[in-house]
Amino acid sequence: TDPQFYRASNTTRTTLVKWAVLFHDIGRPVAPRSAGAGKSVHYCAHTATSAVMAKKICHRLRFSSRQANTIESIIRHHRQPFYLFKAAQKKASIQKAFIRFFMRCGDTTPDILLHALAVFSGRRSTGHPEIQKFSDFVLGLMQTYTSVLRPRSSLPSPINGDVLIAEFGLAPSPLFQRILRLVAEERLARDVLTRSEAIKLVESLLKQQK
Repeated sequence: TDPQFYRASNTTRTTLVKWAVLFHDIGRPVAPRSAGAGKSVHYCAHTATSAVMAKKICHRLRFSSRQANTIESIIRHHRQPFYLFKAAQKKASIQKAFIRFFMRCGDTTPDILLHALAVFSGRRSTGHPEIQKFSDFVLGLMQTYTSVLRPRSSLPSPINGDVLIAEFGLAPSPLFQRILRLVAEERLARDVLTRSEAIKLVESLLKQQK
């Protein structure tokens, strides 16, 4: 088994994942709810509520700020791997969606994936075939994170805000930030994104705004 997958060498992070598993649904009783099909009940925004409540509890338990923030992030994003799994089962491409997930979560990505696997497995009987499918899916995402996204994220961006100002006369704005974010997303999606390719991407994005 890949040790990076289970993070067995990092007991502190593994412990934080366990705390996140314990706290991830504590917001359900107080979250708004709506009636679903039949007699089912959907809990609205309970993930965000649980994340906020868990962070407060962590502070009361004297967790460090970094530990509390990690647990909060795991809980806040813990449903995303399930959405990716459902999309993949429908044969949809999830490359860009996983890149955006990584851009939001950074180094907490593997912790969130491990948390999702624990929750998914805990809600099904031992030996359920879906557990192996989800485990294989999560392992694939872990490998993508380790061998592709994390290394690429350490590379310098082909362009930055100074280039947007000098080349395109743009000023800092929501559009400015969106362009930089999309360039970063494209850089993570490719082995190499050259400066000229990034410039062409910006030109295309600006044309779409007209």
